[in-house]
Amino acid sequence: MKRALSVTSVVVAGLAAGLACSEVVVRSVICRQTIGRWFARGQLLAIVRGAGIYETDVEGHDAESVRAAIAAANLRSVDEHEIVSKFEVDSAEAILRAQFGDERAFRQALKGGSLSENQFCQMIADELRGVQWLEKRSAPALQKSEEIYRTYAREHPGESMQPARSRVSHIFLAAHSATPPEEVESKRKLIDFFAKSLAEGANFAQLAAEVSEDETSKKRGGDLGFICAERIPPEFFSVVAKLRPGQISPPFRSHLGFHIAQVTDVRPPREMSFDEVKHEIATEVENRTRNAALSGVVARLSVTDFLQLFP
Repeated sequence: MKRALSVTSVVVAGLAAGLACSEVVVRSVICRQTIGRWFARGQLLAIVRGAGIYETDVEGHDAESVRAAIAAANLRSVDEHEIVSKFEVDSAEAILRAQFGDERAFRQALKGGSLSENQFCQMIADELRGVQWLEKRSAPALQKSEEIYRTYAREHPGESMQPARSRVSHIFLAAHSATPPEEVESKRKLIDFFAKSLAEGANFAQLAAEVSEDETSKKRGGDLGFICAERIPPEFFSVVAKLRPGQISPPFRSHLGFHIAQVTDVRPPREMSFDEVKHEIATEVENRTRNAALSGVVARLSVTDFLQLFP
């Protein structure tokens, strides 16, 4: 009886203490650890601006993953005044939707992530605000100067070398990894038929314009322009690198589909002038500067008052 009375007295005393006491309790690390266990969120890893980060909020179990989660939480709290337009959100959503191939796959992905379309759009808007905030913080570090670009060119002479290039045309039939097997087999037979037609004297450019499924290059008779190993899928370039000008490859498959390739010209490697590489050097210098500035900003965002890592 005395024990029951004692417990009741504690509860009454706690209620009488009011919200001030409850706020202290809720903010305590021990209480937050208990909340994590109650709601199956795992161990408390960090507290950022009064909110807890738990195991289930972090992709990895290492310090770097925790710091990334802290940075993301801090970023969400400072980018709230950034404004992104509906056009920007809609454009980003359209690009992301396209990655799923069709509407059904997109809907299934939303369902698998327990997301509504509105929540998905909100996530995109949040990401865009964060990127916008970060870009503003890195912009002051960017310096555009021809002397800076020339200095970079002198210090990186290898980047002024243009590699060997081949001018290539191709006939293409799409057959990516998700293509149904029966369609893959149908296109395999079709590309073999086109190869036979070429062997019998069909004009490559004319045939490409009629049957290729590369909508961009078919308008030019299959011409892809000059390509090099750094800018083309390796399984494609490994074939065309063996061809002499005028030679046509047998049918082959890349991760995109089936091809027949023809090399129409070959140019050896050469050193380019500064004017030829100025644009690419400017892009590289600005990217490096921006990345360095962003790394500094993210490092500052990764700091919190409390950090508890996995043992």
